[in-house]
Amino acid sequence: MPGRIQGWYTFIILCRYMKLTRLIHNPGAGEEAYDKKQLIALLEAQGFECRYSSTKKDDWEEALAPDVDFVVAAGGDGTIGKVAKAIFEKQLHQRLPIAVLPLGTANNIANALHVQGSTEEIIRSWHTARIKYFDVGKVEAISGATHFLEGFGWGIFPNLMLAMKKMKIDAETPEEELKIALATIHSIVEAYDPSECRLEIDGVDHSGDYLLMEIMNIRSVGPNLNLAPKADPGDGKFDVVLIPESDREKLAQYVLHKINDLELPFPFRTIPATQVRLKWKGIHLHIDDELIKPDKAANVQIDLLPQKLQFLVTEPATGL
Repeated sequence: MPGRIQGWYTFIILCRYMKLTRLIHNPGAGEEAYDKKQLIALLEAQGFECRYSSTKKDDWEEALAPDVDFVVAAGGDGTIGKVAKAIFEKQLHQRLPIAVLPLGTANNIANALHVQGSTEEIIRSWHTARIKYFDVGKVEAISGATHFLEGFGWGIFPNLMLAMKKMKIDAETPEEELKIALATIHSIVEAYDPSECRLEIDGVDHSGDYLLMEIMNIRSVGPNLNLAPKADPGDGKFDVVLIPESDREKLAQYVLHKINDLELPFPFRTIPATQVRLKWKGIHLHIDDELIKPDKAANVQIDLLPQKLQFLVTEPATGL
């Protein structure tokens, strides 16, 4: 259904009758606050029967089957994305809702779904949860990368990912790690050379030289930068963010405010889209949290596939 506030739907079957879960857990996520036994105990304390799988085992995807009421994805954005894409690609998305336990550093997907509170509070909320439908992005012409939940982009963020991979991060908390990422991206913004991009958004030409091009399905990316603050992942639209050279200083100031714990509105226009075609001369791009180096100059088409996933949430539709 069209419209930017129609991504929320009440689940017809009351969730208190949904008891059997498949827990897919990344035991290395975040600060490793919970182990297998602790998470199972928390679910069972709320009356949920739990079947456990670890993402550290090669066969975790084989455990995804329609013999449970819902799947619990416990980890960071990478874990949640892998679980959701596996469910979608196994064609189980119409039968397997996903509940999120955000145990990572940025937790951008959980933030987009308004999943908040302690782990115990989140688990308890599933008894009265509703369904949030979630769009999926489809990428054509890049080998090995076909779908995304969060976003697709090139420019500054792939360079941040490269820089973070090379760094030996000694952070005691997720908050410290986010601050390191913000400081790193601030340095990149000040030095990055814009790249030429041939770009068509729903048939309209937007070609130019850009520091950043992001096709957003959710509102934030990387270290919780809210590039598309009004994005709703179930509204049937991407939010495309384009930042040219002339906006370099504004972007640097926005990141600097984030470093200083000031959350100001992102001062750039976003363009709604269902299909994007692009070709650029850069080397790296990202698809969700995966860094990609295409074999040649990428000539890509990206399409939005509406309402292909189901998540359990408790946030009502108002205010989106």
